[in-house]
Amino acid sequence: MDNNLFSQEDRLTNITSLEIEGSVRDTIQTIALWTKICAIAGFVGIGVNILSLGITFSQISGLGSGFDSSFGLKLLLTQLVTFVVSFLINLFLFSFSRNLRRSLDDDDQESFVKASLYLKNYFRMIIMMFIISIILGVITGGSTASVIFNLL
Repeated sequence: MDNNLFSQEDRLTNITSLEIEGSVRDTIQTIALWTKICAIAGFVGIGVNILSLGITFSQISGLGSGFDSSFGLKLLLTQLVTFVVSFLINLFLFSFSRNLRRSLDDDDQESFVKASLYLKNYFRMIIMMFIISIILGVITGGSTASVIFNLL
């Protein structure tokens, strides 16, 4: 019995090609397509938010001395952190999609493993952001922005 287990483990570690057929292949291709679309939409959203931030700063600077100068810096730093985290999340999703598609096109096991690692990192980032949001929400009673501004 033990010899059979070792030979099965050896066979699993020596797999070099990916064998996915039929409807499973179609489903995985659809997953790769939609995750790529979601990632690209996320990148576009980040770009729109950066433009919006620029417009906001130009409007704030036009108002004159009505705002504290540290307000703009706090807003900028908060938004930069948000943009970086959002970019990383979308980058993990895009890399997952790209490697998943490559694994199907080339029947490549290594690309499939890379894709699964990118998906794992994607969900780790999502969970970390969720936990941080809950903690900040509990601390502030729902006003996360006030905690972020006070920390800066």
